[in-house]
Amino acid sequence: MQIIHGDMSRDLSGRKRKPLPRSRRVEREFKEWKGNEHLRAGESKKYPSAKMPPPRKPSAPPDFDAVKESKNFTVAPAVNKGAYQVIPSTDVKYIGR
Repeated sequence: MQIIHGDMSRDLSGRKRKPLPRSRRVEREFKEWKGNEHLRAGESKKYPSAKMPPPRKPSAPPDFDAVKESKNFTVAPAVNKGAYQVIPSTDVKYIGR
């Protein structure tokens, strides 16, 4: 069987597709809108705003010993893997091998 261009009842491989299910329209009862009777002109409910939290304290400066120690390591992906590893700076030449 050959593919007929523009035929929506056939697949790209020429196989016939099942028809889509037809939806039924639900008849709804008509209800007349009476407006907002519970709100009179000029009256509205008041919703107070939330109170603001106190400002945060600034964080402590980084520990300089930890910064010096982190310079001895690097972070790199493992060979053919998605995870990252912490590698000593002496073994950086072996990354990706």
